[in-house]
Amino acid sequence: MKRLDYYLLVNLLRGWLLVLLVLVAIFSLFALVVELDHVDDRYRLMDALRFVLLTLPLRARELAPVVALIGTLFALGSMARHNELMAMQAAGVTPRRFMRPVLSAAILLALALVLVSEFLASPLALQAETRRMLAQSDTGDLLGGRGLWSNDGRRFLNLRRLRDGFIPEGIDLYRFDRAGRLVLSVHAGRAEVKSDREWTLVGVWRKRLVGGRLVTDHPGRLEMGLLWSKEDLPFLSFSPAALSLSGLYHYAARLQAGSLAAARY
Repeated sequence: MKRLDYYLLVNLLRGWLLVLLVLVAIFSLFALVVELDHVDDRYRLMDALRFVLLTLPLRARELAPVVALIGTLFALGSMARHNELMAMQAAGVTPRRFMRPVLSAAILLALALVLVSEFLASPLALQAETRRMLAQSDTGDLLGGRGLWSNDGRRFLNLRRLRDGFIPEGIDLYRFDRAGRLVLSVHAGRAEVKSDREWTLVGVWRKRLVGGRLVTDHPGRLEMGLLWSKEDLPFLSFSPAALSLSGLYHYAARLQAGSLAAARY
């Protein structure tokens, strides 16, 4: 019976893989056609191709239920066409016994989806959206590099990462005077975006130039007032569809904490 389980499992996986390759190729072509509509002097063909490639795992994750359904029907239909299912029934294999390898394959698929979503699809999708927004930005103050850099006159802000798609972390703020001297350096573990343009830095270490001397303190929290808006940093509002399961959970918890509608997420 173990050989029979292995045979059924291999047939299911083969059917899923075939359907996955076909559907991902078709929907990736559709995605590329959509991206080509946005190609211009800033957002080039290679940027569009890179976006489509980076979102391949996310696309495969979204198609997984359809792949499982069509792939299973394809595999079982092929076996029925070659009278293999009839031979199994004649050998005494009951429908309940037949379902064991099918359910085992479904559990393996579910576990694979969780791992792909958490560690591959979501990180690559967030990276793809960041790259696209940087390429399409026409504000002139979004610069690619280690994290995301934004400048506003003599003030420079660097965001190293965006946890769960909406929480800025690893923030460095630098301010220069008219002579080009660094007068303020701030590092914060994360930021709370209270409204459209009001930021509060949390876990702050600050260095200031006071009377020609460098003074360091640790205020913990620092109200920055009006900083960059979500239009200036558009990736603060990433689509929740690109989030991992853990990121989606934290996103919903954040909405509930703010008394916002979270049932959909």
